[in-house]
Amino acid sequence: VFQNVKSFAVYGQGNLHLADPLSLTLGGRWTTDKKSGTYAQASSPFTQTLRATEALTFPGINEDRFTYRVSLNYKPNQDVLVFANHSTGYKSGGFDAGNGGTLGRNRLFRPETTTNYELGAKTEFLNRAVTANATLFRMDVDDFQLRSFNGQTFSIRNAGSLRQQGVEFDVTARPLEG
Repeated sequence: VFQNVKSFAVYGQGNLHLADPLSLTLGGRWTTDKKSGTYAQASSPFTQTLRATEALTFPGINEDRFTYRVSLNYKPNQDVLVFANHSTGYKSGGFDAGNGGTLGRNRLFRPETTTNYELGAKTEFLNRAVTANATLFRMDVDDFQLRSFNGQTFSIRNAGSLRQQGVEFDVTARPLEG
């Protein structure tokens, strides 16, 4: 297996103070990925039943993607932050170099994209002796890149879409200094 990968990214983020307790965070990332590769697998009389002889030059992958983050933050006092976030993510496609039941163009997998939403609060009480944080979250992933066992070996494939959502809550108490 030979793979040649060139990846380049530029990221920037800034905060805008809309009003004294209200701020907006904007971030963006531009990514470009270029990939090429070849795959060669030989078999012997002893491994013919387990492996097929295969030689393949993968088509070049050229992907450009812009992802971003938008966050609205409300901080009415020193001990309370309420926030809402929306962000996107990206993982480039590629080539599955594993052996086994994956053959030919089935070795290619598509890029994975993510859309994320969060709504939450970070708080401190009793002169910062107690911290309580809560977040509602939802993450949608399209073309999820799954590494799975196919009976002979592990392979990478796009497994469709998935959603993760829920509530995260944590409380920390520091009753004594130190």
